[in-house]
Amino acid sequence: MTNYKACFFDIDGTLYSHSYQDIPVSAQNALLALKENGWKLGIATSRCADETKQLPSFYRNFPFDAYIYDGGAHVVSKGEGIQDKPIPKGVMEKLIEVQKQTGMDLRYSCAAGDYSHGKISDWYLDVFFHLYLNMPLEKPYEEEPVFNILIQSERTDIDDQIEQASQGCNIVHYNRVWELTAPGVEKGDGVLAMAKHWNMDIRDIVCFGDGLNDIEMLKIAGLGVAMGNGKQQLKDAADAVCGHIDEDGILIFMKEQGWI
Repeated sequence: MTNYKACFFDIDGTLYSHSYQDIPVSAQNALLALKENGWKLGIATSRCADETKQLPSFYRNFPFDAYIYDGGAHVVSKGEGIQDKPIPKGVMEKLIEVQKQTGMDLRYSCAAGDYSHGKISDWYLDVFFHLYLNMPLEKPYEEEPVFNILIQSERTDIDDQIEQASQGCNIVHYNRVWELTAPGVEKGDGVLAMAKHWNMDIRDIVCFGDGLNDIEMLKIAGLGVAMGNGKQQLKDAADAVCGHIDEDGILIFMKEQGWI
């Protein structure tokens, strides 16, 4: 039996339930028990740090050992910067040109927060607020380092334009949204950075997730666990599947494994 030492969690749909916009009490109890048992615990999210400020008090007050933001591009531990991998210069300028041609929504995040270049459609603002309980500030891009880009469009004919403008960036496409990080950067890259920082074997780390942008993270982990409410493609790539977030999935799985 593997003696796992650390665990990373995606936020939305994994720790944080959008059914009632809170972290289930069962998941809170699981985190507290793991911490008491000496595990290192971390977050791995596509949110930037600014987009976590409206999360419930339990999240904001819990002593996580690591935060992987922006889909792996920005990693922090105990106030120390571990990894910063911004998107290559020139990508935003090219995407702005695509935006002019297509009218797509263009949100970008950097060290100071999350912004939109140009006005964002009402539909996407509604979705964004429902997810994050905040909205990106409309601000023209000014050549600052960008860690994560979200593009939204109802058009189905812009894949090639986005790919050509992205200069080899890592792209995750789901529904009407494209998420971009620097080439080779995804959540798993952030987990690897923390494993190195902790001088820990990646095989000693567990990762939980529910979305397509969690696939690589679950693949590189010693144990990759997909949520029962997760995407089927993620479940197919995972080592194990736990229950639904709203059915105490994380707590039940951890008890079954004998971790708590």
